[in-house]
Amino acid sequence: MRRWRAWLTTAVVIAGGCAGPRAAVHLSETWAAPAADYEDVTAAWTRRATIHSPVTAGYQIIADVAATFRSPAWRSAYVKHQSHVQLLTPEAQAALLSQEKKEHADAYVFEVMLATQHSSTNDLQKDEESVWRVELMNGRGETVLASDIDSDRRPREILEELYPHLGDFHEPYIVKFPRTIEVLYPGAKTMTLTISSPRGALRMVWKAGP
Repeated sequence: MRRWRAWLTTAVVIAGGCAGPRAAVHLSETWAAPAADYEDVTAAWTRRATIHSPVTAGYQIIADVAATFRSPAWRSAYVKHQSHVQLLTPEAQAALLSQEKKEHADAYVFEVMLATQHSSTNDLQKDEESVWRVELMNGRGETVLASDIDSDRRPREILEELYPHLGDFHEPYIVKFPRTIEVLYPGAKTMTLTISSPRGALRMVWKAGP
């Protein structure tokens, strides 16, 4: 327990987005029509954060995360992308779009890719028994805990194509939050995803563009 307390007090949290300038995001429930380029939309809706420990030599990384929010804009681009990759018929494309809209209406969903110093602590799929607490906060300061976290068991090569930030040591998870708070309400300015443990916290912020 003493070591965990030491890690908590000395860990440094570095939170932010992807390297380079980020495209503006629109925190709204609007579905893009026409859909934007998938790679551009994925980059815009992905954030990264890292926990370093200054106690160990070389400023060792404790945890690294990349999270992509499956916003309506992202889902629209995903349908367009899959329609092209799989040569979907108009009927199949419409069915996929309908499925994406239903999933979004049911919950706020993130693709979370987590790498940890020790594999035993990469356990988001344990939900309440995990060492990590996963929380979503809207621009009003209201928060909600993740209601369902599952390992994303799709083939690795498919996930690497869909999520370029998935590294060799990242474990992919599908994280869902209930719609007990509004996140994409009119005029929303920020959305914050926090993944915390006794070793520190990973905080990612999405800000609305002009």
